[in-house]
Amino acid sequence: MTDKIPVSEEPHLIWVNVSHWDNERQVLVYKDRVLFQVTIECSHCHKCLRRVAYVRSVLTRGGVAYTHRHLSITGKREGKIDWVEFPRTPDLTPIEIVEDALQLGVKSLF
Repeated sequence: MTDKIPVSEEPHLIWVNVSHWDNERQVLVYKDRVLFQVTIECSHCHKCLRRVAYVRSVLTRGGVAYTHRHLSITGKREGKIDWVEFPRTPDLTPIEIVEDALQLGVKSLF
């Protein structure tokens, strides 16, 4: 199933490093929600499958409110990108929301 991310306004993009993950990821910040990019262009290799499983497991165990989205991409590099969407809370920064939810170190690149 392919979900479209609801867009009510243009997101603010933050590139981040995640502890022990090889490639940087995107965090999309909207007024009411924060999206975190779990996979890059694939969600079928062993590394990506482990990351998706880890994210789902830690969010479920932690009772975190989230939506899991699969977005298909086409072109030179076809595949799916997995995202998790969290409600935005005023007392935490977008990076803190992702860090707290995933129990991983997340650092902004810029």
